[in-house]
Order: sequence, then structure tokens, then C-alpha cells
Amino acid sequence: MAIIDYLPVLSGLLAGELAQMRRRSGVQLEPADISRSTSLLGGDAAIEPSEVPQLAAAIDEMFHLSASGAVDSLLPAQTVGDWADAMSSTLAEGPASITFKTSGSTGRPKRCSHRMKALEQEAGEHAAAFRDCGRILSMAPAHHVYGFTWAVMLPGLLKVEVVDIRRWSPSRLSVNLQPGDLIVGTLPFWRYLSEFPDVFPFEVKGVTSGEPCPASLFSILAKQGLRLTDVYGATETGGVGSRSSGEDSFALFPFWCKGNAGKLARAAEDGDEVELPDLLDWQDARHFAVRGRKDAVVQVRGAKVIPQRVADYIRSHPSVKDCCVRLMRPEEGDRLKAFVVWRGEANAGREMEEWLFRKLQPDEIPASIVFGHRLPRNEMGKLSDWDCPVSLPLSGQQPGTAYRTAST
Repeated sequence: MAIIDYLPVLSGLLAGELAQMRRRSGVQLEPADISRSTSLLGGDAAIEPSEVPQLAAAIDEMFHLSASGAVDSLLPAQTVGDWADAMSSTLAEGPASITFKTSGSTGRPKRCSHRMKALEQEAGEHAAAFRDCGRILSMAPAHHVYGFTWAVMLPGLLKVEVVDIRRWSPSRLSVNLQPGDLIVGTLPFWRYLSEFPDVFPFEVKGVTSGEPCPASLFSILAKQGLRLTDVYGATETGGVGSRSSGEDSFALFPFWCKGNAGKLARAAEDGDEVELPDLLDWQDARHFAVRGRKDAVVQVRGAKVIPQRVADYIRSHPSVKDCCVRLMRPEEGDRLKAFVVWRGEANAGREMEEWLFRKLQPDEIPASIVFGHRLPRNEMGKLSDWDCPVSLPLSGQQPGTAYRTAST
């Protein structure tokens, strides 16, 4: 299957790579800031020439250009549009496979490769289910497997227009909706829209993915006029199954079948089974519920620790609005770290220190705590990683614990 337009994929991919390259300094870009005219030669404060080799390497990695001998087509480019055109030309029939990165919501992002035929199989299933779609309005980043399937491949099969609505307000969305629109979003987006009861002037279809949609949110959105489809999947697998109600279990897509020991297998193939990142409760061979992540327990200095238990305890502090806890990256250490959304006054570090030592075991106590106004999330709305702070000693602070206030 030929990809109609590589620009949305490149815009998201380049913005994500630049965010990682400029984590500690530099101008951060959104995908919408990267257009066909964005220069690769410097001068417009968007992409510096020194950053181009790493960005080209990321494109090569995602689309396997070296394997097809097409990587040289990126070299003479002067703009992002030149890159998009070169890929459309050299990959006229579409790439044989594509590599996506996981969100990093539970650790270092990993690379997951998918054969293009498998992605086409899923997109074809969605095309049959939404064949009456008139337009696709997308909030999903096109360089992730969810956005790529729904906002790049599906429009190509249905031959419909794609509209990027990531910078639209609810009022702008409402006045621009048309009958037959399909809105592709993520759970934080749907939660936000649920606060605006008049956003849907008529019945509209939508799709969500990333984490299961709560039954209560399903109900609220249905009353507002949205017919929502909840898709379960992962970067490792692509789409696995869907449901149209928060009370229903997920139904496997026809091209999947239940494998052994919690794995999945392609229904028409005799190949390796795919490991799922989540624990599923199977009602029968075709229907399941999502119980939670498999990686709930981590090793901290040889001890088994449950980060979610630590997060729940921190969240019980009266001045904590929300928090997330995870294992440090290898280069950061071998302890837990926490990001805390604090609604109290000063001395947050000292208060939290006293709270932690009330009930937690030494290996459960995060060695790094960052305080901020909101949890770090990526373009898919999933929790993302954050940097550990340098040590900032406080009066009475326990040795080995560092605190920092985030800039966001």
C-alpha cells in the first residue's frame, strides 16, 4: 500500500526526536511547527544543521531505508518537504516494514517492527467498520502505530481527507464538525471534551486507544452524542481488539487468535507468538478484559517493589494531587524515582520526606522526587519519563534523596 503523504509522520517523528535531543536546552517544537518549508539548513530557528544527521538516522530507522538502498535519497534535502518527497518517490509501493518506538511509560522506549502487510490487515478491518466515514479528524501523532494506522493508512484506504485538530479548541471543533466525521483521539482528549456538553451538535463517531476507556466516560460521551469505539492494542502488537461500550469486553480482531501463556498469534500464520505487555482476563477464545500491566513488580537493589503501591501511598498525602513512580534509568541509578503534582505551599520536599518514612520500606522510598504542576505525558497522553534532579540538600533531608521543582 502506497502512503499518500509522509509529511504528518515526519512532523511527529522529528518533533519527538528534537524533544529528546533538546531535553535540557533549546527550542521545543510541536509537530504543527514542522511544515514542508521547514529548513534543514538553519536560519529559521527550527532545525539546526548539526541536528540533521540524527534526524535522518531516525527516519532511516523507522522506515528501514538502508535495507532498501533508499537512505541516500535523504542526503540532498534542504527542507522537510524534500525529505517527504524523496520518501514518496523511493518508497512508491510503501515500505516493507516500519519500526515504532514504545511510549516509554514504564521505562526506556523500545523499538517494535511491524510488517507493512500486517498494518494493512488492521487498517482494512477499520476501513470495513467505518466505510461511511467522510473525514478523519485526528489528535493522534502519526509516528506512533495508533496514529499511523488510523490517520495515515485508513484515510488512504477510504480516500478521505485527514484534518489535524491537535490545536483546535472545543468550540472550534464543534463549529467545524460535519456529518460522517470520525474523530481519532486518546483518553486525555476525550476526558477533556467530556467537560463540554455541547461540543457535538449531532451524532459523531470517535475512536480511542492507549488505555481502556472507563465505563463512566463512555456514558458521558454517549449522552453528548459521541459513538465511541475503544481499541485495545500496544506498540508491540498494533490493534488487538475493540469494544463499543465500557460494560463490554474487548472482541479480538479476526486476524488475531489467542496464543499460549497470555500471548497472541496471527490467525492465518504459523509464526512466533507475540508477547503482550498487559495481563488479560479471557472470557472465551475471542473476548477479554484488560487487567493491568505485567511489569507491576520491579527489582530495587535485589528487593521486589511495586511502584504503583508507592504511588498510591504518596497520592494519599492531603497535599498531593497526583503522582507517578517508576524505576530509574540505568544511568540514573537503581532506585525508584517519583514525579509529584503538589498543591501545598512551600517545604514540599520536607513534608514528603516525613510522609515517606512513616510507612514505606527503605527500598520503596524514591531516591529522586520532582515536584511539578502536571504529570509528564507524551503525545499519546501516556505517562512519559523525566530526568532525575541533581542533589539539592534540604535541612533535615534524608541522605541520598534529591528534590527538584519542575519548570512545567
